Amino acid sequence: SLSRCCALPVKTTAATKAKDEGETTRTTTTTKRVMSSSSGCASLVTSRVARDARDALHPVATGVCHVCLVNDALNASGVTINENCDPAVRRDVMRAFSELEFDATVMKRSVSVPILSGAMAFGTWQGLYLCNFKNDNNDNKDDDVLIRTTVRESDFKKTKRGEFVAPRRGCHDATTTIATTVDITDVKMGVLNVMIKHTSASLTINDGRKAEELESGLNTLIPESWNDTFLEHTMEGPDDCPAHIKATILGETMNVPIRDGKLVLSSENEHILLCEHRNVGGYGGGFRREFIATVNEAKAQEVVKLTVDKNRKLVNVSEAVRAFVTKANDVTIEVVHVFSPKGGVFMSTADEAEAFLEHLDKKVSSNAVLKSSVIGASEMLVVEDGDGRKMFAEGLECFVVTNGDDGEEEEEEEEDGVGLVVFTAL
Repeated sequence: SLSRCCALPVKTTAATKAKDEGETTRTTTTTKRVMSSSSGCASLVTSRVARDARDALHPVATGVCHVCLVNDALNASGVTINENCDPAVRRDVMRAFSELEFDATVMKRSVSVPILSGAMAFGTWQGLYLCNFKNDNNDNKDDDVLIRTTVRESDFKKTKRGEFVAPRRGCHDATTTIATTVDITDVKMGVLNVMIKHTSASLTINDGRKAEELESGLNTLIPESWNDTFLEHTMEGPDDCPAHIKATILGETMNVPIRDGKLVLSSENEHILLCEHRNVGGYGGGFRREFIATVNEAKAQEVVKLTVDKNRKLVNVSEAVRAFVTKANDVTIEVVHVFSPKGGVFMSTADEAEAFLEHLDKKVSSNAVLKSSVIGASEMLVVEDGDGRKMFAEGLECFVVTNGDDGEEEEEEEEDGVGLVVFTAL
């Protein structure tokens, strides 16, 4: 019964509302578009999304475009960024998710893309995928999904390009490189968006001491032996297509909350990891991976500590998010960023949440760091009319994974059974 994991006490430690004066994020513009996608397929929708948001994007020199799925009550669709050229990659991504029995819960319902000179700043080979995970047992017809793009303009001084040179294949600490690329010391509260402009590397937040464990787990979860069975995109080497799949699962773009001029991470051991999935790096650039870092200042922010029973894995934070938006009392709030780096955040129906986590436990065995990165540290939730009651498609809820029973002893924790969650309103 899911009720075991839904009624945990919540202790609020801090809440702040933004002042209009001095914000570096100046405007918010929202557009909506209903798109059709075929069951079991990944569609390249970059041009359609950019065209619909053109009027909002065009006057923006620098900022972030948050692309969110709104009305998918079946939780059957996801969005991601990957290869824009060979359609075989899209087919391979969907086959891999089918092989793993993963769905939109892993892929996520939102991506955030930096804006430069009035356009979404994708890398040369990057494109936006809309993936439909409905199977043949459903109607097997094209399904309509409402996509909402929220454009948040930022001061040009708060958007910077950077690069990270990985020493080799594997997961590497990029926290300092990313955090010092753009100055956040004067940002009282906000979100730092980071996107790498590549399709065979990814970003995640995890325990930097266990980077090798994460790399090993990814190689087991996504084996190169798939090249000999069902993968089509094999012309660039045995490590290439598995790298695309890993990048989709972990993600090429992330949002990290900022508070009082610092990134909010759960402990000193939690780092932003750049995961280099190829043996010799990307096409034409090797291990040199370019990224864009952009600050979106917030309208409100709340840091919450969840009091967790170690025998419980899930906390339903939906009501806490709704209460946060209601308390902010700001009709201009368009999206809320939910962040929990220790165990992860995901959207699901109440009936399917525990089953998803049990299935993931089986897939990753005892590899807690891999589980955390597969789930992902955050999700972006849409708000209608600044109303906390209008946030989710009917039936969907927002869950935080506590990792309460993984058996790890975390010396840096102030007290046992406490998990960090940050809500940030944009």
